[in-house]
Amino acid sequence: MRLILWTAVCTREPVTIDTLAALAGIKPAKATILLQSLYSVLHVSQVTNMVSTLHASFPDYIFDEERSKRFYCDETTHSQLLSKHCFDIMRDQLRFNICSLETSFIADSEVKDLKARINRSISPTLSYAAHHWGHHVAKGMHCEETQTKLEDFLSNQLLFWMEVLTLKGTLDMGIAMLSLVKPWLTAKESPSNLVKILNDSWIFVSTFAAGSGSQSTPHIYISALAFCHPSSWVSQQYKGCTRQLLSLAGSAVEGSPTALLATWRMQSRPVCVAFSSGGSRLAIGFGDGTVCIVHAHNGAVAIGPLKGHTAKVTSVALSPDGSMLASGSGDGTILVRDAQTGNPIYDVIRGHEERVTSVCFSPDGKCILSGSWDKTTQMWDSGNGSLIPNSIKRHPYRINCAAFSPDGKHIACGLYSDECPIVVYDASTSESLPFPFDANQSWVLSIAFLPNGKHLVTGHFSGDLRVWSLQDGTATHSPPKVHNDTIRSIGVLPLGDKLVTGSWDRCVYMWDVENGYSNPCLLGTHDGYVYSAAFSPDGTRVASCSDDCTVKMWNPLHSTSAHTPRWKAPTVGVSSVSISPGGSRIAAAGGDKAIYMFNARNGTATVEPLVAHTDWIRSIAFSPNGRYLASCGNDHAICLWDGTSGKLLSGPLRGHRRLVQSISFSPDGKRIVSASHDKTIRMWDVGDETLTAIDLVGTHEDMVYCATFSPDGRHIVSGCADGKIRMWDSHSLSLVFDPSGSQWHKGSINSVTFSPDGQLIASGSDDGTICVFDSLGGDLVLGPLKGHERSVESIVFSPDGSHIVSGSFDGSVRVWAVKDGAPACEPLRGHQAEVYSVAYSPDGTCIVSGSEDSTIRVWKAPGSGVISDSSHFGPSGSDERETHRAIAGGLTVSEDGWVRNQDSQLVFWAPSNARRVFPGVGNVYTIGSEGTLYTDYSQPLLLGEEWGGCYVGAG
Repeated sequence: MRLILWTAVCTREPVTIDTLAALAGIKPAKATILLQSLYSVLHVSQVTNMVSTLHASFPDYIFDEERSKRFYCDETTHSQLLSKHCFDIMRDQLRFNICSLETSFIADSEVKDLKARINRSISPTLSYAAHHWGHHVAKGMHCEETQTKLEDFLSNQLLFWMEVLTLKGTLDMGIAMLSLVKPWLTAKESPSNLVKILNDSWIFVSTFAAGSGSQSTPHIYISALAFCHPSSWVSQQYKGCTRQLLSLAGSAVEGSPTALLATWRMQSRPVCVAFSSGGSRLAIGFGDGTVCIVHAHNGAVAIGPLKGHTAKVTSVALSPDGSMLASGSGDGTILVRDAQTGNPIYDVIRGHEERVTSVCFSPDGKCILSGSWDKTTQMWDSGNGSLIPNSIKRHPYRINCAAFSPDGKHIACGLYSDECPIVVYDASTSESLPFPFDANQSWVLSIAFLPNGKHLVTGHFSGDLRVWSLQDGTATHSPPKVHNDTIRSIGVLPLGDKLVTGSWDRCVYMWDVENGYSNPCLLGTHDGYVYSAAFSPDGTRVASCSDDCTVKMWNPLHSTSAHTPRWKAPTVGVSSVSISPGGSRIAAAGGDKAIYMFNARNGTATVEPLVAHTDWIRSIAFSPNGRYLASCGNDHAICLWDGTSGKLLSGPLRGHRRLVQSISFSPDGKRIVSASHDKTIRMWDVGDETLTAIDLVGTHEDMVYCATFSPDGRHIVSGCADGKIRMWDSHSLSLVFDPSGSQWHKGSINSVTFSPDGQLIASGSDDGTICVFDSLGGDLVLGPLKGHERSVESIVFSPDGSHIVSGSFDGSVRVWAVKDGAPACEPLRGHQAEVYSVAYSPDGTCIVSGSEDSTIRVWKAPGSGVISDSSHFGPSGSDERETHRAIAGGLTVSEDGWVRNQDSQLVFWAPSNARRVFPGVGNVYTIGSEGTLYTDYSQPLLLGEEWGGCYVGAG
């Protein structure tokens, strides 16, 4: 009887008699009989057979040995028994594809009879065990038997368990259980391999739960496992249990494990974030004046967006008990809402005369501190919103940030001043501390107390981080400077051993307090200014937000030392790509003012980025012998570089008066022609590692977008914004003729190119068409070729002259047959933004494209056959076998990571670090800031209705 009583008291929720019996380890019939004598303390529903305690205080009585005497339950001992039985239940009942889902192409919500399948396949007993085993482990005693059960469960049923949680929509409970078990496991000596197993399992579940992939249970296998880092125990344990899944390679999935758990795209610019005290929810303030609360494990909106402010939200805070949400705004107001409903608790607080820059709750939750550009800090009663008497503190400068000390007795402020950037004062008396802080510091934009209450951390406009003693105001630490722009946010781990910083340099760094801040670790980067960063209370996650309209969630365990070399690739668009004449190197440049050179075989960087331009680089070109690389850009300048080492040889030279759009070498490599928005075309002499301006070739009536030499070097053809194409004699500089391009094109000429034999000129235009002219007389011989939906930005002939490849603002790359203008293949789709530049490899096997999405993609050229071992491009051996029918028509990647085919079916789900570089069909590999990524779609894949055959178990 005591066994069944103890089990009922220790369960986390009311359970059926069958579940109670299974947890107690007895037969249901016996449990039914035993329960009859416990009706005075336990309630058994006659309708549902659910068992629960009659009084909420009864467990306290049973767990008190002095009061309950012989009925006393040792919770630690009995919890260990319950965890054992939970593991046994899951071992016996969990299985692959537990609900017999027929296809991987749809979300679970589209399975019409899913609820019935769940009720039929997942028993209440299994559901209880799957949702509560972790709590019983954490409550139980530390013993070898439980460790063994835990390892066996994670090694054999982890993915099956995830199925149950995904189908039930409770993956967040799974994450919480794994988090609960970790301190239990590490409290006493445990096998190190088991700690790694648990950590890697947590990362795997958290990454899957945080993204849209969790909308479809089959993608635990189809996508999450496929993308799992090879160093992860989950990958090593479970990939061998599957077959014919997507096989991925490249540094994006094989390099250092990414700290990025999830990227959530927001409808407006997020400015500030704050975790709830339990870590399950995240408050976000936006630039449009709204606030929302999302579930911290997957970004789903729980409350909001909530309107009320008329300017951007500058700061958000959740009360310590999680009941209130406070927000401060640029409109000078403070709003306090019920954090469960979003409803205002009282009227808008209007006490400041300028923008509110900071709001936070006192540690006891009784008051709200606000700081403002009106040079005051003020405190408000959180119960009714009234100003606390004598709480207005006036300062000599604007307040950028403010914070309570851990005991609530002091307030620290960061000021808009170089002379007096830090003020700390008594919260009760408003008396400042009797010593100054170092005045030789730039403005303080972020401020935080360490949990010990003895130190203050400040983030400065200069990018410096400083740690101060609150005993005498001296700087105790001057950590190494890793941010090269303003530190806008500081988040402190409640335990006090870590802090995180977010900066306008787009980086999020983590700092180890205990090692003296000496080795900061990079969590990752955004594509825009980082405005806010915060630790979850348990330290397992970091949230950050940026003006790139994303909130990112990071895993602190996978940070990278600031001293570790970072992958170097374009970060702000790729406007131009060029391939060395030997085909061994790819050069790319764009908006981040640098040129990058990569090994064409695997996409790895061959040299450090080439830096000399001061603005967007528009065009780059290798010389015919590969000795030189030329570049031009928005800074009106032209540079000449060593084509192998990347050494700057000449420049920046400025002969043009406006941005230089195009640059090209003569066939003998002795001259360069450049085209500019100043309406001119200029010639440059290439000497021995020198570059000299020599002649003005000619002018157009409008901006010149492109110019290039003929294969024999005798002529130059140019294209203009007014739709005109002109040909010039490259020696006499006289106008040879003016092909009638404008009568065929209805927009600017963005690109012109000669065929290899020099007989044809092809042009691409803003009107989305391509025209091919006779180079001798200027007559139209082909086109206008239509297919692109937006402007054609770049065109080039194949080395044998049989094809033309084009890149367009519609994001596609197209290949056309010169003989008749017909498409040579389906459009090459993979870029997620405008394509600016295309190039053909010298051997004709591959096409390279660069895009606004900051990636470089290498494509297999149509009709080129197998990529040979002698080719410089990509892995050899890709054959001509047909791709899976579901992906043959191409793939598109959405912002939430879903990779869909032309029928909008859910083919794959890509985690945040792989979305931008996800390979398209025909894509040999992709280079991006995340690294390289490639796959072979000709390999057999089990997708859609075939997905059920992917799991074969341990072999």
